[in-house]
Amino acid sequence: AACILSCGSKSGGPTNNPITDLYGKGAYAWVETMVNWSCVYNVNDYTGSAADKFNSAQKEAVGAGGGVIYFPAGEYTFDDFLDIQSHIVIRGAPTGSQIAKNGKLPGNLNPTTKFSFPDREHFGIRNLDPKSINIGVVNIYSDGGAIMFWPGLTGSGES
Repeated sequence: AACILSCGSKSGGPTNNPITDLYGKGAYAWVETMVNWSCVYNVNDYTGSAADKFNSAQKEAVGAGGGVIYFPAGEYTFDDFLDIQSHIVIRGAPTGSQIAKNGKLPGNLNPTTKFSFPDREHFGIRNLDPKSINIGVVNIYSDGGAIMFWPGLTGSGES
């Protein structure tokens, strides 16, 4: 009998590729294969703090080869870094036709998924593995947190 592999959590979330939807197939070909956009792990299917939910969902996604960690609309508070791994995209609720840029001008993007980092100085979403590939963040409003995807950066300015 054939084995059908499944991925994602029971509630899932959006399975479309928001970049391809906005710019068209082939415009940014790399984003079409960076993750399996149909493997969606909804953080509300996990227990604990927002960070606990993220870590549990990411662990399951990594075990299945990667996917999307979906945070439905709402505010999520973090008091530490979120460490993202290869083949993972953190995704907030869909924003419809909102865009981040309109030519060289700001667009009307106003994500309804908010990450709050009350420390406002040190935390955010990061990646520490210099061999990581295919990671991303989409439709997240980060309040007080940075997004840092430069694992080779050192305090001395050398990489």
